[in-house]
Amino acid sequence: MEGISGKKRGFPAKNSKNWRSQTLSVPFWNNSGNKGTTTGEVEQQDLLALFHAFRDNLKAVRDAKVLEVIEGSTEIQQVTILRLAFSDLYACKAGNIIRRLMGGRIMAAAQGPVGTNTEVVPEKTPARENETKTIKLVVWDLDNTLWDGTLLEDERVRLRPGVRETLAKLDERGILLSIASKNDHDAAFRKLQEFGLHEYFLYPQINWNSKAANIQEIVKAINIGADTVAFLDDDQFEREEVRHSLPELLILDAAAAAGLTERTEFMPPFITEDSSRRRHMYQADIERNKAEEKFVGPQEEFLASLEMKFTIARATEDDLQRAEELTVRTNQLNTTGYTYSYDELNAFRQSPDHLLLVASLDDKFGAYGKIGLALVAKSSGVWTIKLLLMSCRVMSRGVGTILMNHILTLARDAGVRLHAEFRSNGKNRMMLVTYKLGAFKEVEKRDDLIIFEHDLQRIQRAPEWVNFTVLN
Repeated sequence: MEGISGKKRGFPAKNSKNWRSQTLSVPFWNNSGNKGTTTGEVEQQDLLALFHAFRDNLKAVRDAKVLEVIEGSTEIQQVTILRLAFSDLYACKAGNIIRRLMGGRIMAAAQGPVGTNTEVVPEKTPARENETKTIKLVVWDLDNTLWDGTLLEDERVRLRPGVRETLAKLDERGILLSIASKNDHDAAFRKLQEFGLHEYFLYPQINWNSKAANIQEIVKAINIGADTVAFLDDDQFEREEVRHSLPELLILDAAAAAGLTERTEFMPPFITEDSSRRRHMYQADIERNKAEEKFVGPQEEFLASLEMKFTIARATEDDLQRAEELTVRTNQLNTTGYTYSYDELNAFRQSPDHLLLVASLDDKFGAYGKIGLALVAKSSGVWTIKLLLMSCRVMSRGVGTILMNHILTLARDAGVRLHAEFRSNGKNRMMLVTYKLGAFKEVEKRDDLIIFEHDLQRIQRAPEWVNFTVLN
């Protein structure tokens, strides 16, 4: 298998003389200082045994079976598995051979379907599959789509009427832009610079590969669902090729570009400060990833070098538009998939029976913005986490459990029991794993709703590399 070798940071082959004796330092999901979950040396034979178990039983490992494998392993292995899964799923640039070796197979197994759930109080219906989804990314062809003419035939191509304004408006709305074009990369990029448009596009794929493959690369790099992507191309053959390979995409003829910003799919309900800066946040991520690729040393040292500041605060009225946007846009790291309107969130914010928290993250490269949201219902003697979500953009930064552990601390200090709800939305398998590995125990299942409870005996501290602050 690729990557199993005795080279630097790699595994030795299984038949290597010293493969059982070597150890590897692994950056964990949350290095909190708790016994068994701190960074340490993990025996390769244990990790390889887990890898082979997943590989050999991949077809059979679904749902509960995955959790049986996880729950049957040691605590240090459990934390390692969680770290691997989160790192691969959320586009962490793999810094060591373990993530390359194990992550994909763990995620393939761990993303199997689980039972669906509904909420009890307040009355709320999860988003329906047949509802119109807001487009998060538009991928453009170039020749006779972004501009008139074929660049290789005549360099004097002209930008199509209205395209500049369309790009600017989509960017203001927080809709990301990219390119999938069969063209000479250098010539096309020079033309984009000439038009002053090059900075709009993230991870542009300008080459002679299939456009479906290029779009898959873009979706993977940005880490969003393919069902929130639109593709514009003037060539019917190219559109059909992409439609065949990626049926989830919204495929449009280039002629649709003129009215793109008037279509419902391209109209997010709110344009927040975070959404209007979304492209810049992703560009900062690109710079972070470049810095990470060049960094030599343990993952913890790189994370410390980012000088991260994680802030949790009670939601204010100014946060509500972004909070609603988070409930709509965040699917993978979302415990229930419930969506709430501005008015509902405002009522929760003012209610003495609810706690609405928002989390923000900044580092030396810039602001990530508001990246986390939690809704807790408070009743006599019992608090219930109704919603816990986190933007996938920050998962590789080792901060994913800070918000959850803060709620655990609040509940412990208040002397109440803590419940948490989980409902599958088809994409949030890792939040079920997060609850289970976070010492939550299933105590009830009503129809399609899973209720967990935490005993509040063991609460992880925030990672040492994060400056963690709680406001108001």
